[in-house]
Amino acid sequence: MGSENFAGDPAWAGIDIGTQGVRVTVVDGAGVPLATGSAPLESRRGPGRRHEQDPESWWRATVAACAEATATVDAHRVRALAVCSTSGTFTLAGADLRPVTPALMYDDDRGGPYTERVTEAGRALWEALSVRTQAGGASNVGAGALAAAFPGRDLADLDARAARYEPAAEIVYPLTARGERFPFYRPDAEPLTVGEARDEEEHYAALLQGVAYGERLGLAALGLLGAPVTGTLALIGGATRSRYWCQLRADVLGMAVEIPRHPQASVGMAVLAASAGGSLSDTASRMGPAGAEDDPADGPRRAVRQELPPPGRGTGGT
Repeated sequence: MGSENFAGDPAWAGIDIGTQGVRVTVVDGAGVPLATGSAPLESRRGPGRRHEQDPESWWRATVAACAEATATVDAHRVRALAVCSTSGTFTLAGADLRPVTPALMYDDDRGGPYTERVTEAGRALWEALSVRTQAGGASNVGAGALAAAFPGRDLADLDARAARYEPAAEIVYPLTARGERFPFYRPDAEPLTVGEARDEEEHYAALLQGVAYGERLGLAALGLLGAPVTGTLALIGGATRSRYWCQLRADVLGMAVEIPRHPQASVGMAVLAASAGGSLSDTASRMGPAGAEDDPADGPRRAVRQELPPPGRGTGGT
C-alpha cells in the first residue's frame, strides 16, 4: 500500500498465527488496542506425533481476522503490520510461492531421524556466516495441560481454591503431548506424575506448580548456557489473566514478574510494526508500558520454592 493511500490518525496492526487460531490487533500510537479480530484454525493429528495444518487455511483465517478487526477501524489508518507464528513449522512451496504440501507443525516428530544430518550439513554454512545465536528454547510444558485436564471449566474459580495446596502432594511435569524439546531433548518423554492429588483442586494446583517449576528449570538451563536470568521477568500470553498464577510463578522463580498492559502476542507484533525505521526498544517503552508487577513472596509461601537453588545456579550432574 503506497503512502498516498493512508488516511486518518496512524495505526499499526499485529497478526499472531497460532496453533489454534489467528488473532489480529490494531493499535494506536500509544499502543492502545483499537480493534481485534480472530479466526480458528484446525489441525490434523495422526499416528505417533504427526501434526499437520493446511497452509491455505492460515491465509483464509488471516483474511477473516483482518476483516473483523477493520470492521470498526478504517484500514487506511494502518501504516504497517508485523506477523508472528509458530516456531519450527514448515511447508514446501512451488515457484509461485504457493504451498504444495501440508504444513508439518512444530511438534510433528517425523523429522527426528534427519536431525543430525541436517545439523551437520548446515554447520559449515553457519560458521562461514559467523552467525551467533542467543540462547533460548520452547518447552512442551504449558497451559495446554490445564485445558486438557479441565475442558470448559471456570479456571478463575479453580485458581481461588488452588491456593490451599502449596505445595501440592502431587508432583507433575505437565507435558501437553509426548516428547520434550527444552530444557532437555527427549522425543520419548511422557507426562510425569509422582504422588496423588486428594481432589481435583489439588490436581489443578499441581499443574500450575508444575508449569512454574518447568519455567524455573528452563531458566536454570539458560543460566548454565551463559544467558542473563536476573532482574524482572516479563510474562505474556493468556496465562497472565490469572493473577494467582502470575504470583505463584514469581514465588517459584524467586523473581519479580511484570505483566504488560496488553500481553497478547498480536499487540507485540503491532508494536514491532510501529518501530519500522526507528528504535524497537524506544517504541516498546512508549507503546507497551507495564500493567502490573508481582514480587516473590516471603514467609509461608516461600515453602513452595525453598528446596531449589536460584535459577542459573547449577546443582552438578547432567
